[in-house]
Amino acid sequence: MSTVVSANETDFVIANDQVKGRQIVARKIYQSGELIFEEQPLVSAQFEWNKLYKYSACECCLYPLESCEQNVRRLCQDSSIVILHPECDPNRNMPQRIVRCSKCNEMYCSTTCYQQAMNNYHFTLCQSNENKEKDQLIRHITDLWRSVHPPPETTSISLVLKIMAMLKQSDNRLALLQELQKFSQGVQSENQQFYHKLLRKEFETQVEQLRHALEQFNEQYMQLAEFKWFLTSNGFRQLLALLGRNQQGVGTSSLALWVKNCEALSEPQQATAAAAAPATSEVSQFIDAIYTKIDDVSGEFIDCEGSGLFKLQSCLNHSCDANAEIQYLHNNSTLSVVTTRLISNNEEITINYLSECDRNRSRHSRQKLLQYVKFILSKK
Repeated sequence: MSTVVSANETDFVIANDQVKGRQIVARKIYQSGELIFEEQPLVSAQFEWNKLYKYSACECCLYPLESCEQNVRRLCQDSSIVILHPECDPNRNMPQRIVRCSKCNEMYCSTTCYQQAMNNYHFTLCQSNENKEKDQLIRHITDLWRSVHPPPETTSISLVLKIMAMLKQSDNRLALLQELQKFSQGVQSENQQFYHKLLRKEFETQVEQLRHALEQFNEQYMQLAEFKWFLTSNGFRQLLALLGRNQQGVGTSSLALWVKNCEALSEPQQATAAAAAPATSEVSQFIDAIYTKIDDVSGEFIDCEGSGLFKLQSCLNHSCDANAEIQYLHNNSTLSVVTTRLISNNEEITINYLSECDRNRSRHSRQKLLQYVKFILSKK
């Protein structure tokens, strides 16, 4: 189930607006930079192409499983790179901490994540070669998805497979289906094509092939009577629309965490430095050089990327003048909603639907630019 990790739920309320539908409204004054809530997803999954191209992440929570140095070397295709300040990389010993499924070799960041996955869905989806026909069908479904949904990816068919497996392993299928149905609000048939590109007319044949493969998977291995409607032609379109409308992108990165820690190292020095033109430090030059090389070699695909369904987050509406933003403060799929400015009592809490990965990508460059602008303004 989607789990609220941290929130004072008397500080906001979920309301229904006739035009916007669900929305979250503040019931107190929030200061800028204040945490509103944190939650874990009902279900999450790494993107299929992202996983295929060796973006190594915990199968359960998407925590990155590479050290920063491994991450940079892979993205730059340069095994000679040695990062500065390795003590700023909390993942420097990550390869030794990885927990693997003994049957299929799937990787997890901890025993806790492995056990959670096994209890929720992995026992069903584990490709252990004990049932080769089932494993082959799962791979066929994944291959069909990749063939119709090349990068940049917006969702993963693994979300559907995990939902089916969660139902299979659940002691209370009705409660899980009720949670899923809450995401269906506002997904009308007449505007489904706006929620996911695969619902456009040109993809009808491929979507039908995918639906048929999932239907076959259910009939042969899942036997989920409660899920049959979602595997009808109309039901599957509704399911894709549900995912397209409600899912939230998740991005994690060993590199981003190391950069953040390196920047924190220099903050005390900046605070006491004399007012002068900001000198570009060795670390800053090194970070710039890394991002430049990554741009040249790997392009925009930097992070371990996936998506998830979050109960509270799905109630947040978009605004170009948003007063809050999505952050991944724990570098895993636990989502944090943090204010970007003061929010008044009874004001709607909104976010900008621009990918957190996109905003994160240029944060180092933006911070440097802001430092330079502040210096110029101080001279006027």
